[in-house]
Amino acid sequence: MGVFRAAAALAAASLRPCAALALLGLGLGLGLGVAPISAYAAPEGRASTASAALARPAIAPPEPWVLPPGAAITPTGAGAQGAATIDLLIDEQAHLIDGGSSVYRANRFRIATTQGLDDAALQLSWDPSLETLTLHRYRILRGDSVIDLLGDGSALSVVRREKNLEDAMLDGKLTATLQPDDLRVGDVIDVAYTRTRRDPAIGGRAELVMGPADGFPLGHYRLRMTWPVGRAVQWRAWPGVVQPKLTRQGDTMELLAERSDFSTERAPAGAPARFGLVNLVELTEFADWPSVSRTGHALFETAETLKPDSPLKAEIARIAAASSDPVRRAELALALVQEQVRYLFIGMNDGGFVPAPADLTWQRRFGDCKGKTALLVALLKGLGIAARPVFVDTDSGDAVAARLPAMNLFDHVLVEAQIGGRSYWLDGTRQGDSRLDRLEVPNYTSGLPTTAQGSGLVAMVPPAPSAPQVVTSLALDASAGVEVPAPARAEMRARGDTAARWRMKYAGLATAERERQLRKLWRDVYDFVTPQTVKATLDEASGDYVLGMTGTAKMEWTSSGSMRWYELDRARVGWKPDVQREGTLLADAPFAFDYPDWWANHETVRLPRGGKDFALQASDVDETVGGLYAFHRRVTLNGDTVTMDNDTRALKAELPAADAAKVRDRMAELGNHGQFIRLPAMYEATDADMAALATDKPALAHAWLVRGAAAFDRGDMPGAIAGLNASLAVDAKQPIAQGLLAFAYASQGDARATETADAALALDDKYDMAWAAKGLVALKAQKMADAIAAYDHAIAIDPRNPRTLAGRASAHLAMGHYGPALADTDAALVLAPDLPLQPVRVVALSMLGRTTEALEGADALLAKTPDARDMRRLRAALRAQEGDRTGALADADWLVAHDGTAADLLTHASMRPVGDNAGRMTDVTAALKRDPDNIDALLQRAALERDAAATDAMAADITHAAKLAPTSLKVAAAQMDMMAAQGRTAAALQLAGTTLAGHAQDPEAHNLVCWFKATHNLALDSAGGDCDNALRLAPGRPDFIDSRGFLRLRQGDNKGAIADYDTALRMAPTLIASLYGRGLAYARLGERDRALADLSRARSLSPGVDKTWAEYGMQLPPGF
Repeated sequence: MGVFRAAAALAAASLRPCAALALLGLGLGLGLGVAPISAYAAPEGRASTASAALARPAIAPPEPWVLPPGAAITPTGAGAQGAATIDLLIDEQAHLIDGGSSVYRANRFRIATTQGLDDAALQLSWDPSLETLTLHRYRILRGDSVIDLLGDGSALSVVRREKNLEDAMLDGKLTATLQPDDLRVGDVIDVAYTRTRRDPAIGGRAELVMGPADGFPLGHYRLRMTWPVGRAVQWRAWPGVVQPKLTRQGDTMELLAERSDFSTERAPAGAPARFGLVNLVELTEFADWPSVSRTGHALFETAETLKPDSPLKAEIARIAAASSDPVRRAELALALVQEQVRYLFIGMNDGGFVPAPADLTWQRRFGDCKGKTALLVALLKGLGIAARPVFVDTDSGDAVAARLPAMNLFDHVLVEAQIGGRSYWLDGTRQGDSRLDRLEVPNYTSGLPTTAQGSGLVAMVPPAPSAPQVVTSLALDASAGVEVPAPARAEMRARGDTAARWRMKYAGLATAERERQLRKLWRDVYDFVTPQTVKATLDEASGDYVLGMTGTAKMEWTSSGSMRWYELDRARVGWKPDVQREGTLLADAPFAFDYPDWWANHETVRLPRGGKDFALQASDVDETVGGLYAFHRRVTLNGDTVTMDNDTRALKAELPAADAAKVRDRMAELGNHGQFIRLPAMYEATDADMAALATDKPALAHAWLVRGAAAFDRGDMPGAIAGLNASLAVDAKQPIAQGLLAFAYASQGDARATETADAALALDDKYDMAWAAKGLVALKAQKMADAIAAYDHAIAIDPRNPRTLAGRASAHLAMGHYGPALADTDAALVLAPDLPLQPVRVVALSMLGRTTEALEGADALLAKTPDARDMRRLRAALRAQEGDRTGALADADWLVAHDGTAADLLTHASMRPVGDNAGRMTDVTAALKRDPDNIDALLQRAALERDAAATDAMAADITHAAKLAPTSLKVAAAQMDMMAAQGRTAAALQLAGTTLAGHAQDPEAHNLVCWFKATHNLALDSAGGDCDNALRLAPGRPDFIDSRGFLRLRQGDNKGAIADYDTALRMAPTLIASLYGRGLAYARLGERDRALADLSRARSLSPGVDKTWAEYGMQLPPGF
């Protein structure tokens, strides 16, 4: 059991705020029971005089009242297995004598392992001023041999150690030690001693607590207490294995408990102190608490009495002259005791319970809690203020009311001053209590005032706090970037008693030591912050004690998949309290929690990039759990600043055991939820981030990649190209960077797009953006089939990329694949509603014959963005197509009125009613005035001049247009039409050949020539090849198929024409030429109903269509 070593540990653990009242009975019994030899040898708080400093223990047999020991038994319980020492016998007997008590203790234990060898050394302490120590035996039992270690006692060493000198405590205790030779595993140590104590300060009364230690196996145990019949004694057995019976043996009362081969049970873990009293028997000769109170009063009354010439009377007069306010007088008296009399415990002679006289304490300028209390009471009474000492137990106050009355239950004494009907609790051992109104009721549960008439226990329970007692704040400025150490500013603000404790802790330290401790404190609280400056200050206005710190924080942005998170500091509320109990007594005892208690945390984090796209994963809390704690938390993101506030407030001190598991689970659940700031998926590193990542090549490459990608996403292609190239300069083998760069190049028309895309695909042919880049290159080169093929690859890899869907939609639209174009557009808009794809959607809808939907789309877009000029032009065309010339002209008027361009004037011209050539000429002329070199305006004027038979003017405009745009296909078309009209068919066909030669891979050029030949009925034998070439280069284009259908109609192949027209109209149901051409073919074949249906639809879409086809020389049969 390690009795001597355990006794030393108990002595260290027993130190309390005022050791003058400490642990004369309870603490020793609770700590280790009877088993440790030294555990009962000396109480805290009493010591020898100087003359007794070298007193030695007596060597003698036990007194006659001691019964012989019982049989030593090896315990069989599981607890003995593997133990360093095994207790075979513990025998403790007490006898009340005149003026005190004698306690006999015997212990026999086996050394079971090498670790147990050290436990056999003798170490016994005692207070020679009040106690005598008699050793009866100390020996080794080895087989049949008995080895006496004690002899005549001359081998004992006796020393005064003063172990607690650094805590300003002098107790005068002596320690007898003996280190035996030749100890062996398997030896049995047999030791017995008696300690006799007489303490006149408590009137020679006995106060005893006896019992075995909790949770240990014992072979044989006996507890026996005896006293003369007629002596007034109270005793009590607490729950556990020790349940003695009281009998009368002649003129002696005997309390006896004896048991063999058992293990003591443990007190319930986590219970209030009153449930920690198990396996114990206590005895007292105090009748009640008032008798203890009167005893204490007698001691203090003497110490408080000032001499006639006491210098303290001058201090009293000085304070009285300084203020007539009793509160202020009490403050000045308290300051005198706290600040001018240092703390030093003197436990020697009568120091255990007897306070030093007030005059002596003032003269020496030091004192313990008793001396300071006597001094303070003397001052207060001299100032006319009612005051009295009050005994308290600072550690186990909850148990005091449950105990038998005794002086040794208290470890501290303070002063209750009564002013204006209010009690103020003054502690002379503290420092800096400058304001009485800031003092709180100490949380000691019970206290015992010392009074002449005798007092009972009084409650000492502080009221619930009105605000958090400790508020911890942290401000982090991460605005420079997430990879950069963030400037940090922190504060811990304590109020009330907590402030007083902090003030006492730090105020007395040297500057360097205070700074060292504060730095360590802040590193413990925020281990990711490096403190630069620290301070501890008193806020005079509020009385708060404030610890401050500035430093730099390395914020840990944790990666989770593709995301990065920062957990806000001290933001969790709740925890998992330990409410497990196994094999304990009183298992249904409540669980104890600190009360009152209230703490709060505040944190702000300033984010980089103005907080853009940062998000929270956080939850507010406003919950009370089990009536035990109230939890609150709120987290907000406002602009670039995240703010977190939480607090935890205790609501009661005890939790019923029946509720413990449920409360534990809920508190643990709350504690599981951290509060996080989520870094944007495309967080763009700042310049400071880049500098911080300079040596981390992978991270630097990624940062540049993200910066380039962010620029890419916002349409800043030059910025994207710069960032992506910087990323590839760090690490060239990044398919993502290569693919995005290729796309950026393509969007800028940069020739490097294709080779960069190929480089990306060489690294990863499954990277969609590289394929998308190739698609965009093809799209810009008007290679729509190639564009669609590339986009197909990209979309197969990632069907949810809105950019690639939009690209393919554009290619499909250009190819006349209006259904697929609409499908891709709708899919892209679902993923990215802000993409500028509504015009594409409207065109696709209109070409699919869904004009109403197209108009609804145009109306919706213009309602949101009235300045969308392209969409307004498109709506004008749709309205005209639906026959709403008024609406179409209104849109055209709006375009002209709002900074109208030449293109807007041309739109206006096209919206004028059929036959209003004069109005159209006015618009075209105005357009050319604004842009004399506008090709479309020149060609439109040429068309109007042709209708007016102004052939010279027409020729001049077309010639001018040809000079401005010699390679333009639309100009070539106008030239060929003019030449044909002039009868210059050979020249027209020659120009057609030249055009094809210059645009050999352009399907538009081949379709243009096919249409020209077919409409002018020229070179029909080669026109078919031109149509096929157009469709080879742009498969499925409905307008190209329409051209071939016209050619077949011209050639008399009506069924072949119908087949082509069917194909074209499936893709573009409102294609006017296909509707009219198919109607003509059906008319030729005699299918009147079908013919009229198509012709009516064509005429509704274009009232002048009959005239146009008549000009082509394509006449309807009579009756149509």
